[in-house]
Amino acid sequence: MDKFICIVQARLTSQRLPRKVLKKILNYSILEIINKRLLMSKSLNQIIYATPNNSKNESLVKYLKKKNLENFCGSEQNVLERYYFAAKKYKAKYILRVTGDCPFVDSSMVDKMFKIIKIRKVDYISNTNPPTFPDGFDLEIFTFRALEEAYRYSLSSDEKEHVTPYLINSPKISKYNFSNSQDLKDFNLTLDSQKDLKNIKKVFTKFKNILVNKNKIIDYIKKNKEIFKSHRYTKKFSTSNSDTSKHWQAAQKVIPNGNNFLSKRVNLETIKNWPAYYKKAQGCYVWDLDNNKFTDVGLMGVGTNVLGYNNKDVNKAVKQSIDKSNMSTLNCPEEVNLAQKLLKIHPWASKVKFARTGGEANAIAIRIARAFTGSTKVAVCGYHGWHDWYLAANLKNTKSLKNHLMDNLKTSGVPKALANSVFSFEYNDFKTMKRIVEKEKIKIIKLEVRRFDPPKNNFLKKIRDYTLKNNIILIVDECTTGFREILGGLHKKYKINPDIAIFGKAMGNGFAITSVIGKNDIMEKAENSFISSTFWSERSGFVAGLKTIEIMEKKQIAKKINNIGKKIKQKWKIIFKRYKVSITIYGTNVIPAFKINDQRKFNYINYITEKMLEKNFLFKNVVYVSIAHTEKILDKYFKALENVVKNLTRESYEKK
Repeated sequence: MDKFICIVQARLTSQRLPRKVLKKILNYSILEIINKRLLMSKSLNQIIYATPNNSKNESLVKYLKKKNLENFCGSEQNVLERYYFAAKKYKAKYILRVTGDCPFVDSSMVDKMFKIIKIRKVDYISNTNPPTFPDGFDLEIFTFRALEEAYRYSLSSDEKEHVTPYLINSPKISKYNFSNSQDLKDFNLTLDSQKDLKNIKKVFTKFKNILVNKNKIIDYIKKNKEIFKSHRYTKKFSTSNSDTSKHWQAAQKVIPNGNNFLSKRVNLETIKNWPAYYKKAQGCYVWDLDNNKFTDVGLMGVGTNVLGYNNKDVNKAVKQSIDKSNMSTLNCPEEVNLAQKLLKIHPWASKVKFARTGGEANAIAIRIARAFTGSTKVAVCGYHGWHDWYLAANLKNTKSLKNHLMDNLKTSGVPKALANSVFSFEYNDFKTMKRIVEKEKIKIIKLEVRRFDPPKNNFLKKIRDYTLKNNIILIVDECTTGFREILGGLHKKYKINPDIAIFGKAMGNGFAITSVIGKNDIMEKAENSFISSTFWSERSGFVAGLKTIEIMEKKQIAKKINNIGKKIKQKWKIIFKRYKVSITIYGTNVIPAFKINDQRKFNYINYITEKMLEKNFLFKNVVYVSIAHTEKILDKYFKALENVVKNLTRESYEKK
């Protein structure tokens, strides 16, 4: 028999609402309500209450015994372990996870989801990834095999405390999300505070029935929206009264997803207590809102600050220009000066257009290329922003952009008419590129000169020769690679001159400035298409770009960060080899990266990141190298990393 059990995790030591699982509504405790609602399920074979094995929860154990409710005691902090041994003891094949703060758990949904997990033969099903039901209707069902794998391979405290992060994040676990027909995630019915208890009482009292069905509940809360606003995304920081917590909670109410940049979206972080906001930054140091000081040997503003945060020379130039006004009805001369500088560095190009973001610059380049060729279709390789033209690649096949830096890019709102306008190919796959271009009669090719893998078998030269021979426009996106490994575009290193090149990120050392440079006959087509924006004429970006390039040129910054990156790669190799952790180091010297050669690689990286955060390092397994990464700072970084890797191997082998 495919035994299906529910494990309800419960404790008395909630910080925000102690003993909440024993609070009473209509003469029933919260646990009794959960139990009675679960008993309505036609699929469940058994309900287990998993509690911490300590003196603080002894009265809860006695209560469960008194109510004849099956109890399993286990680790308080390692809830994953508690689930694993409970499921093992009761010989479960499928496990439903329910938390003691969800008194509105719905049995009909349990039955539907259980049916789906069996039909689809997946390891994990939930209704929370992404959520579309009210917070408090949360359900997760997983196989014992998946739970056992999570128990064996989970390393971080977040994975152990919250049970399912490994299942959610591991590509080896097959998953399915059970979605509602309407998005109700902004409603809250979970029990987390005294206010929540009051609201939950209102619902049950309204219907005078603890078994009221979910449709009636939903109708009621929709009529009382202000009362039942959700705090689903504030839980990560809700145990703290910090400024970070307050700002993140406020952000959910006023900004979709909490912020405007995916790479800084803290609710997507799998690392517990990752800081959401910064107060100030200097060099490679970052202070959060609670004055915790971190050393950033990782993303460095997601690749923007080669000269370090808050560079005094760049800032001085910008401040002086601001004193003369950063904006006017007239144009600023620095726009011309920066254009001339870029063309001097890249003599193959004749004209320049400016923008403020990489996405904008990529959209400008595509518009100009389409205007010149009279053709709509584009072949792409790499990540090129968020605009409709690029996401159109995912309209026919949602996996088209999977291997181009970011997977699962959503296309909601992108016109369906753009389908069959953009086609992706993999880096170093010249044959596939050629086949796509010839089949679709494509006249525009856009690619990143390099992301992590180096070009093989003259890949870039073959593409340039092919595009020249067939009158195809070649655009290189150097938002990430430009002004880093060499002064200007990385295409210069590989001795190819494109028709259009795009720069950003490092060019302004944190100030918003991007550029599109190109050949004269192509760029002139910009005059026949409306491409314009007020803040593309704002002064500070041009000034920052000029000063940043001046410093890079005078101080030979590219050479310096190349050497720093080489040292990082060398030390990674030594440290991981010393503790017998197999890694593959890849990427350029200026953006070195590594991956762990183990099926637990994501867990290992999460563990290292979490432990490095405890040592006040903002760690990632990729480093955007900056001249702020001095020898003294890196020595401290390597010492901290070695201690973490040493403990990583010790903990992992204990779990085997």
